[in-house]
Amino acid sequence: VSAIKPVVAPPADIARRVTMRFCTSFDSPPQEFLDEVKNPAGSNVDIGIAVANLMGVDVEWQSLGFDAIIGGLQAKQCDAINSSLSYTEERDQVVDYALYGLFTDVIIVEGGNPQDIRSVDDLSGKEVGWVTGYATEGLEEIGQMLAEKGLEPLSRVDFSTEADALGALRAGAVDAVTMANVQGDFYVSNQPGAFEVVSGIRVFTREFGFGVREGEKDLQTALSQA
Repeated sequence: VSAIKPVVAPPADIARRVTMRFCTSFDSPPQEFLDEVKNPAGSNVDIGIAVANLMGVDVEWQSLGFDAIIGGLQAKQCDAINSSLSYTEERDQVVDYALYGLFTDVIIVEGGNPQDIRSVDDLSGKEVGWVTGYATEGLEEIGQMLAEKGLEPLSRVDFSTEADALGALRAGAVDAVTMANVQGDFYVSNQPGAFEVVSGIRVFTREFGFGVREGEKDLQTALSQA
């Protein structure tokens, strides 16, 4: 890759190193995961490689849990986050973004929807799983909707990974799970009949993309251009 003339000029330190280092949490298919031989795979992995190639550099992956990924960036374990990092006002205080995609949060239930969850109101009093480190704004939006109607709030149950949350859903340990629509659609399509997305609940629409350390405008601009 280093022999290719860059289409987009990378920052000087990345150009000298001839490597772009991405912090990535490989537990969120179809965007970032490890394939059957433990190689990075997924749409965001492909985008990361393509962007680095446009800068004439190679890619190095730093695998971190999602709840540790911003800390890893700040500790300079990588140059940028490439892990479906959605925009939130809280994250924007510590990370600068190069945004390129759109998410909305959905609710996943067991196949057949045995709890008959059709709308936000039906989540009243229910236990809903989510992955620690993920944005909470979707759950907060649902909570506000329930409170405005005087309904009992939902109970949030924390899990380390999407797989753990969905395993608990299949075991009946939670009533539903929330995650971004891209991941939700992936799990439903990959396990027909096991899960379904509740079509009547979509909250917290937001952008996602790369994250860089605050003030690193050269890298933010290069990523955005690429």
